[in-house]
Amino acid sequence: MSQVNQILHGVIRGRTIELAEDAGLPDGQQVAVVLQVEPPRESPRRTAAGMLADYPEMDRYLDEILGERKLSTIRELDE
Repeated sequence: MSQVNQILHGVIRGRTIELAEDAGLPDGQQVAVVLQVEPPRESPRRTAAGMLADYPEMDRYLDEILGERKLSTIRELDE
């Protein structure tokens, strides 16, 4: 019998460990489990600009705004 050593990540749900990925073992396979608690993952803090990074049209809008700012909007008024 071949020995398989893997590091898998999961979450404890009562007496069940829910794995994040497939272990590649047949259902019912007996295994030995060594638990190592992982520190909680912090979600990255995002700035306002960072939140817009996933917005696909943002570059186009920013270019449009920059182009409009370059246009002179100051007009002399006739007195």
